[in-house]
Amino acid sequence: MVAGRIEPTAFRETLGSILSLAVEGGRAVRVYSEMKAVLFDDGEAISALALEGFWNGLAKSREFLLLCGYPMDAFDDEASAPAFRRVCDQHTEVIPAEGYSLVEGPGARSRVVALLQQQVAALRAELHGLRLELGQTSGPREEAGVERDQAGAERDQAGVERDRSAEQRDRDAEERDEAAERSAPPEGGGSARGLLERLALARRDAASDRRQSSQDRRAGASERTEAELDRDMALADRGASARERGGSSLDDLTGAQVRGAGFVELAREIESAGRSGQALAVAFVDVDHLKLVNDEHGHAAGDRMLARVVSTLRGRLRAHDLIFRYGGDEFVCAIAGLSVSGAAKRLSAVNASLAEGPDGGSVTMGFAGLRRGDSPEDLIARADVELYRRRQEQRAVHA
Repeated sequence: MVAGRIEPTAFRETLGSILSLAVEGGRAVRVYSEMKAVLFDDGEAISALALEGFWNGLAKSREFLLLCGYPMDAFDDEASAPAFRRVCDQHTEVIPAEGYSLVEGPGARSRVVALLQQQVAALRAELHGLRLELGQTSGPREEAGVERDQAGAERDQAGVERDRSAEQRDRDAEERDEAAERSAPPEGGGSARGLLERLALARRDAASDRRQSSQDRRAGASERTEAELDRDMALADRGASARERGGSSLDDLTGAQVRGAGFVELAREIESAGRSGQALAVAFVDVDHLKLVNDEHGHAAGDRMLARVVSTLRGRLRAHDLIFRYGGDEFVCAIAGLSVSGAAKRLSAVNASLAEGPDGGSVTMGFAGLRRGDSPEDLIARADVELYRRRQEQRAVHA
């Protein structure tokens, strides 16, 4: 916000970059927008509608579902009808929600939020238990996520208790102040000294209680901040766990990544190389005569050859280098930090290793280096062209 208004450029750049990261890899993203409800509630209808327009602008270039909340009492009078029609026009669906009473006071709001968060943590723990009963292992990251959610719920509860304690201390302090004021000496009274001492003592007690109350509230806020961080970490862990589990990203036969996951990883390699200025080479690998092997020796022999090719490639590459299955007998390797000649040298012994195996076998490879502006498709296409050129040369030699 700038001078009470939303700054369009800052909105697009800040939220646009967040959404770009969120939708990476085709993830479904939902955005819950509460600010419009707050703006309407504060009488800022124009700003709320402008904010809606900014969100719609982002939706033109990014895939996400936007869920908005509006206070219905903002549309009670006849003058608000145009604004209500505009809100309806800007949404694909409008669902009137049931009424609810507002929660008054920061302490009460904190308790409601904490209660909801505890319920969410309890539901997640219950879901985790059901998965275990069904034999669905969740992996260490999701285990950590569940534990962090539970820890966050416990910290929230501690924050609620501190808030309650702080509110009680405030009430006690106010009562002491009132009692002290009632005990103030009358004008011209002769026994003023004793009354003044009692007044000073009551005020000291009240000040001490307020200091303790303030400390408790700060401690509660700190605990809630830690709980929020724990929940963020849990969300990140569960996201990583879901990505690892998601849709079985490894090819069952060869252990290489499947095509879709491979393209995502290659895009990340390209982005990383672009940031660091590091070289990146891609090898397009085609298994020679696989159809002949399948026809003469059966598909089991062809499957063994494919698995052996990937195993041999893996033996020549580093553990973190990418290998994915592009098609039936085609694989793509991405090798960061090497030029085309370096990648070709790294994989030059692959055919010799395959030839030493019981079933023999060979591959033909084409190489391409990353250029500015390359997409994964661009890089692979150039490597494929180089593979075709090499294969034509081989055929010319054997002709």
